Parts: sequence; C-alpha cells; structure tokens
Amino acid sequence: MRKALAALAIASVFAASGPVYSQSSDRLTTLNQNTIGVMADTAGSLGMALNFARAIDHENDLRLLPIAGKGPVQTLTDVLYLRGVDAAILPSDVLAYAVKNQLLEGAVARISFIAKLASLDVHVLTRGDVKMLADLAGKRVAAGSTGSGSFIAASLIFPAAGITIDEVPLEDTEAIAALKRGDVEAVVIVSPRPAALLRALKPKDRLHLVSVPVGGNLPDVYAPAILSATDYPGLLRKGESVETAASSLVLAVFNAPRNSERYYKLRRFTDALFDSLMPEDGAAAGINLAADVPGWERYVAAQEWLDARRGTAPAKFSMTIERED
Repeated sequence: MRKALAALAIASVFAASGPVYSQSSDRLTTLNQNTIGVMADTAGSLGMALNFARAIDHENDLRLLPIAGKGPVQTLTDVLYLRGVDAAILPSDVLAYAVKNQLLEGAVARISFIAKLASLDVHVLTRGDVKMLADLAGKRVAAGSTGSGSFIAASLIFPAAGITIDEVPLEDTEAIAALKRGDVEAVVIVSPRPAALLRALKPKDRLHLVSVPVGGNLPDVYAPAILSATDYPGLLRKGESVETAASSLVLAVFNAPRNSERYYKLRRFTDALFDSLMPEDGAAAGINLAADVPGWERYVAAQEWLDARRGTAPAKFSMTIERED
C-alpha cells in the first residue's frame, strides 16, 4: 500500500510539472540554443569556467554551464564528439600529443581556439648532481598520472631531446615527497608561474630547477619562458634563472564552419565573453585576447571580433588559476 501511494505521489509531481516543458517546443529549442557547455579539463581550471559563467550570465540571452572534465586528452575528445560540450579549457600541447599518438584523426583541422587564457610553464625539479635535462636519461622521473598535463609535457619534451626516462605516475605533493626521499630523480610539474607547491620549497630542501630548452620541433608546440629566483627563491639563487618551455591554457572549440548553426552559437558566445573581458580604463593586463598559440588556429568568430576592434586595448581580466598536474 505504501509503495502504491509513493508511486501516485511521484506521478502527481511529474504530471504537475510536465506541461511546463511540453507546452512549447520553440521554448525548448531557444533554451538549448542559448546554453553553452564549457568543459574544464581539471579542477584547477573549473574555477575559470565558473568565473566565465558569472561574467556572461544572461549576456546576449546566454547561459553558460561549467562542466567538470576528466583530464586534457578526454576533454579534447569530448569537445570534438560529446553533445552539449561547446567549448573546453585545456592545455595547448594536448593537441600535439594527440597527433603524435594518433589518438584523434584530423584533430588539428577540427579544433581551434577562441583565446589564450594563461601560460603554463614546464617545471623540471630535481636534486643532487643533475645539472641539465640530459642527466635524467634512464632515471626515474615523476611525470604525473597518465593523460595529465605533466604527463603530456614529459611525453613530448624528453623524446624531442632524445632522452628516455623511466616515468613514474606520481604528482604534486606525493611526487615532491618521493623526490626528497630519493625514490625519483626528478619531478615534472606544469603550472602557471609561480607554482604554489614549488614556491613553498626552501633552500634546506636541496632541490633545484633545470633548464628545458625549446629546440627541434618543440617551437611548434611550446614558447620559451624564463623561471627566476623571484618566482622560486627556495630553488634558485638570487639573480639566477633557467630557461623552460611554456604551453598555453586555451579556450578551445570545435571548428564549426562559418554560417553553420553551431558557428552562430559560438559567435554569440565569443562576442559575449570578449565584451565582458574588455577593460573599462584601457589598461592592458591579464588575458590578451589577441595572443597567438603555437600549433593552433584561432576560431573564425574570435578573429572576426578582433578584426572589428583593431586599435582597442587588450583585455583585462584578473584570474588566479593553480594548475599542478
């Protein structure tokens, strides 16, 4: 009897709420056309998606739905194939990784970026007598879990330098603890500079950073960057610096052709987002909407927005994102 009453109660709820959603197919169509799904590849970048959602809420009648992804590779796959995912926040080098490993056929032609959101520096932290990247040949290196940003960087950078390492699937605090114990010879961390975990280290830890030169085919994927003692006083002596490689955190979209239904949706999203990021005082800081990304093409709607506003100041949008994967 109780089960029957419960079933009747549930049925009455659906009966009461059903007509709201069935009364107009046009309303449902409009609702979906105005909703943008943005997937973040890690918990660190999900905060950025949430900020974007607040920034464009109801702008141009749009609603942004932040979606938690499952790492860079899966997120790249999802933005190409998964319904409801219109854009994704992910590291730019995942595209080169997918091409190298033949994971997604034709991915380069099918994906583009709206904006570069941040630089992601490659940190190679080591100990002892390791003075350069080549000294890690044959050594145990904590390069993050499979498919993580650190794993992707290590999978591209070490082979490009002709170095074979023994990859260990440790990351963040666990990886640094293993390095201090001597269980691994180095740790790879990809993060905006300065990475909080590395900045917290002290000279007494006897750890240091080594250079990651951008050579061979790496300029097609990474840009050169500098890590200084100002960034990491516990790892570098005053006035000391090391070269490294930097990928980009990008807002990526499926490369929908101009005048397609998806193009118009992405154009509205781009216009609303870029308009929300434009500075009121003309000061240039934070996200530069015109910044290029090695190995990526800018989406046509983003290029059209920039072309229409040539001569205006770069965007100012302050955002803190901690990414150590």
